[in-house]
Amino acid sequence: MTRIGARGGNVPNMDTLEHLAPGIVSWRAIHPDWNTTYERVACHALRFDDGLLLIDPLLSGTDEAALLAELRAFAPTGVVHAYITLPAHVRDVERALDELGTATSRIYGHVALVAHVADSSRLVDAATATLPFGTQAQPIGSPRRMEMPLYSPVHRALVVGDVAIGVRGGLRIWQDIAGHEPWFRERFIPSIRPLLELGAEHVLVGHGEPVIDNGKAALAQMLRTAPVASIRAELAGPALVERHRATR
Repeated sequence: MTRIGARGGNVPNMDTLEHLAPGIVSWRAIHPDWNTTYERVACHALRFDDGLLLIDPLLSGTDEAALLAELRAFAPTGVVHAYITLPAHVRDVERALDELGTATSRIYGHVALVAHVADSSRLVDAATATLPFGTQAQPIGSPRRMEMPLYSPVHRALVVGDVAIGVRGGLRIWQDIAGHEPWFRERFIPSIRPLLELGAEHVLVGHGEPVIDNGKAALAQMLRTAPVASIRAELAGPALVERHRATR
């Protein structure tokens, strides 16, 4: 098994697929708004017997032709759909489906995605619809957020957008709670506690490192740990900067 961040001296391009667990791959791309070399966001794909699910896919900032070829080889048959964890992550999803999908391919996510896509006919409201491949949208927040993590029982994998980041082998909630500590403790934490009950073995994040094989314990620890207000302060440490410098 190859994990993101488990690289030795000769570091391959980070936009090639990382095989994290059976049927689970990720790749990295430069954040389209931040454009930093130290923090590349992660995109994911889950393979099923009858197809492929892209999650928050980015093509810009990668070797696009090579990446698409790898994704085709990873799941050569079946239908291709996409899931977007929050509206800000729509990014290249339409172009990815144009390249990999068919006329029956759909984009699942929050209804607010309609303001971010060119062709709304492909959108499906994940809060009310039956999701493909037995996956399950997980509403969070109090009041409800537009972000909806995704759980795949087949892979026992939870995929989050921005609610959590991977730091030092574990997970941290990404939320500035200055002046809002009672809301965070009494309303927000209870809204995400059901994620723990899913029993996820793997937690895939958009920022930082994934947690593989220890997801439930990492989620439990996350709920007991203070959140981080600045993602860049957490992820731009010397080791991460040095690792990403090797990919230039």
